Amino acid sequence: MIPMASSVVMTIPLTHDRSSETGALSRKPVNGASARMKRWLIPPARICAFAGCMLLAATVHANGKPLPFPELRDLAACNCQVSALVVNLGNNSRLVALHPGMRLIPASLSKLYVAAAVLRHYGAQYRFTTRLLADGTLHDGRLEGDLVFLPGGDPGLTNAELWQLANTAHAAGLREVTGGLVVNISRFGKLACELPDRCAALARSTDAYNAPLSAAAVNYGTVEVIVLPGAHVGATARVALAPFAVPMLQLDAQVSTSAANRTPQLEVERVTVNGEDRVIVRGTVPLDSGPQRIYRAVSDPDRYAGQLLRAFLQQAGIVMAGHITVSSDAARGAPLAMIQGRTLAELVHGMLLYSNNFIADMLALDLSADTGQMRPFTLAQAGALLARSGGAGHGMLGGDAPPQLLSGSGLSTGSRVSAEDLVNLLAQMYRDDGDFPAFLGALTVPAHTPVQMLQGGDDRWMTQIAVKTGSLDQPVSVLGVAGYLRFDNGQWGAFAVIANGSPNHPVFSDNAVLRAIRADLSRLFGS
Repeated sequence: MIPMASSVVMTIPLTHDRSSETGALSRKPVNGASARMKRWLIPPARICAFAGCMLLAATVHANGKPLPFPELRDLAACNCQVSALVVNLGNNSRLVALHPGMRLIPASLSKLYVAAAVLRHYGAQYRFTTRLLADGTLHDGRLEGDLVFLPGGDPGLTNAELWQLANTAHAAGLREVTGGLVVNISRFGKLACELPDRCAALARSTDAYNAPLSAAAVNYGTVEVIVLPGAHVGATARVALAPFAVPMLQLDAQVSTSAANRTPQLEVERVTVNGEDRVIVRGTVPLDSGPQRIYRAVSDPDRYAGQLLRAFLQQAGIVMAGHITVSSDAARGAPLAMIQGRTLAELVHGMLLYSNNFIADMLALDLSADTGQMRPFTLAQAGALLARSGGAGHGMLGGDAPPQLLSGSGLSTGSRVSAEDLVNLLAQMYRDDGDFPAFLGALTVPAHTPVQMLQGGDDRWMTQIAVKTGSLDQPVSVLGVAGYLRFDNGQWGAFAVIANGSPNHPVFSDNAVLRAIRADLSRLFGS
């Protein structure tokens, strides 16, 4: 085991898709896709790519003028589905459009609705509050009763906040709790798993993006595994769960140290049997490797949060004798300690930059809780609220009924959004003087992004757009890009492009679609 210093507070990365371990944008598998990826290794002849569409070279009108979106139009002619729109926000004019009203699977572009809705409702500087309550009599540092952990639905609650909460309680004079620790989840209540990926993760997870949701969840519902090489080649590597080896997590590690200058070869999964999580780690780590940090979804975020908090309380010098229980009842007790998390602007930035599914769906549930929605809360209910808040039919572009959003994260493959829907949302946020700076600042600029897919264009592509991407691999390929662009004359534009595979051509190349988007948008910077 790796000894953990008493003051160590581990930081959990904000990403929950498969790029969390590769450092590159990759598709998020849904509906068990990760177990069936080999089915997508189909012959190139079936892939809707531009090489198979050479007969569509006629991308001009008879009068010689170029068609709108020539590259994307060729893609759409390959039986792939494309919805695209670019609008000049300075004069409210549509510049180019291709099936702008066609509603397709948006993937993580749905997170733009989350960002807009929560910034409007809470404001960029809002902070979620987490509390400890004393349900009993506190005298001379001794609490005769239970200590109540009352989370406020903070999607950014991590070890750092638990450490701060425990030490705040110690500073308030708490030294001993004769009762137990009550994890109160009344903000959301007990949530059902609505998405297949999260339901499957209750028994087994080889990822972090499918962590179950809860108002009490800590570290985005994941556990951190740290792997360090041994003293020499062939030695057993050092493996630990950070920041504490809590009772509900059993570590089963068989990792050896390989020669230097090699790539780590690690397989990590969490399996749950009879309510106990077992973290299985296998593989090799090179002798010259630094710490390898890997994240896996836990099965029971409420119990995990309680066990982590109790460990931090003990570290702070607070003795607790009783058991941990979970309650959905209204919380009771006198205020003892309180902390506030990061600002909403920081949470939204992390959600969009790293396409964090956990933050997106938690914020959607928070909005349901704080706008008087009926319990039990569901992601579908929260998604409908987000769609209505997008203002379809009331924005610059008008529009029909609201789009269909079944969650905030975009993991719901039943969601349907058009390019017109997204540009309408972007246009409204552009005209929202109070919230637009935080909304724009949460988007990514290709020249300064960890999303490698966005890099590689010319200078204007790299510096004159701010965007959100989205991708999925089932039931068809999905790739979307939406955001703002600055024209060469200084005016602002908004754009959205969503591409979905079709029944005849379910799979396409991300790079081919993105090349088409770059090429078509690059023609517009001088507009």
